[in-house]
Parts: sequence; C-alpha cells; structure tokens
Amino acid sequence: MAVYSLGRFARLFIVADKCNHPKIRRHWTTCWPAPNTSAEQAAWVLNCQPHDMPILVGARLLKPLGNPPPNGIKFFAAADVLELAKDRTWLVKVTNAVNQDWHKQNAQKRCRSGNGAQDGHSSPLNLTTAG
Repeated sequence: MAVYSLGRFARLFIVADKCNHPKIRRHWTTCWPAPNTSAEQAAWVLNCQPHDMPILVGARLLKPLGNPPPNGIKFFAAADVLELAKDRTWLVKVTNAVNQDWHKQNAQKRCRSGNGAQDGHSSPLNLTTAG
C-alpha cells in the first residue's frame, strides 16, 4: 500500500532493491535524487506536472530551499519531498490547490472571452427573421 504513495520513485526503489542485476543497480544509483532537487525532479517524484510546482509553492505547500527570487530556479529538499509524498492529508491539499488554480484560470478565460456564457460555449444564434 505504501509503495504507490510515492509514485514512480518508490516503484523504482522496490524493483532495484529486489534485483541484483548490474544494469538495474546502475540505473538506480543514477536515479536516486540528490539532497536538493529541481522543480522538475520534485514534480516527477510527486507524480505531477512541472507547471504545477509554482501553484504548490504559491499555496505554501512546498517551500524551496533558501530564498530564491520569484523568477529564479527553485530547489527543494529531496527528503522533505519524499516525506510529504507519504502524507495522505498533504496530497489532498495538493490536489485541491491544483484544482482550484485551474478552476480560477478557466473562469478568468471565460470572463475575458466576453461572450457571457457560463459553460464556455457561445450562446445559440437567433435565426428568426423579421418580416
């Protein structure tokens, strides 16, 4: 049960741990995350998309290492990311934060489109002719 809570990373760990084949061992040692991981690597471990990482940082669900500038590259502690990935409550918060962000972005797109339709589709045309 705990195997799937870490996504692809844990499955790789289980396979490498049970297999003594040199190619798998070599692959395992190159896949082991460094103490600090980039946003793309952290997203891979969390089984989410790299473009979701700024959402998690903005929602204060992930804290980058140090004090990076807003437009700078952010690194995360691998141990923290792995520990958070085991927490079901935290994963629910992540899912809700990503869903709310996409909901907000889609609502803004609908408002900017100017057609006034709430469902994202244009209103039906009135085909009655006067006359």
